[in-house]
Amino acid sequence: MFIVMPFLALIYLYVWSALVKSSLVVIASSFHWFWIIDGKQPHERTYALACGKLSGTVFEISRAYMFFWPEYEGKSSWEKGFINNKKGCDANLVSLGFELLWPSMEPAYSMEIRPGFISASLYPGPTREVNAASMIDFIIRQRKVSDDQRDNFDEALGLFYELNATDSGYIGQGRVSLYWTDAKAAEQVIIECKFMREDEPYTCDQKWINDGIGSTVSIYYQAYMVSNWKIIKRDIDQFIDVHKK
Repeated sequence: MFIVMPFLALIYLYVWSALVKSSLVVIASSFHWFWIIDGKQPHERTYALACGKLSGTVFEISRAYMFFWPEYEGKSSWEKGFINNKKGCDANLVSLGFELLWPSMEPAYSMEIRPGFISASLYPGPTREVNAASMIDFIIRQRKVSDDQRDNFDEALGLFYELNATDSGYIGQGRVSLYWTDAKAAEQVIIECKFMREDEPYTCDQKWINDGIGSTVSIYYQAYMVSNWKIIKRDIDQFIDVHKK
């Protein structure tokens, strides 16, 4: 059975992800100009490396991949004095985000929505009480999918689905389409696609637990990319592995 703290941790993770990250991908194109500094385009500049520890694993990644800064343990980015948090390879990360273009895996340099854009976040791994299967079950129940709605299966995707789930906290239509793997599958993944209009989903959030680093991975992309969910997961996992120090 779950205990209280894992539930609270999950709620924080998914509420924060839904309210902040999904909102950013809607408005981010307005900020594309921000990256033109001193007359240089983003790809013409030199970038420092960001380093930190997540679930005991040290990561080092070029800031060219980061629209925002890494979130270190201590005060949150919304609190005064957060710049004094311990930083560097010995400092623990609360989250690590990066933006890239798939399938090239090159830096996106911005949050502008365009073909192949992926915004990824890594979070500390779950506790013993929260494994991949239970994480997926938790989200499904939060989205008000009943047991008798769990039998729909998409042969092409290799995923179960419910196209009319509910997310009352989302700023758009409140409707989400859910796709998830079988509880006994080797790869455990859940995908939430959110609607800005009634006729088609806009962005999708794909989540899984990377066993190699013991951390939760959450990636946002445009809905048309769902058909490549398995290849995208493989490529992101490889990207993560390459940037372990």
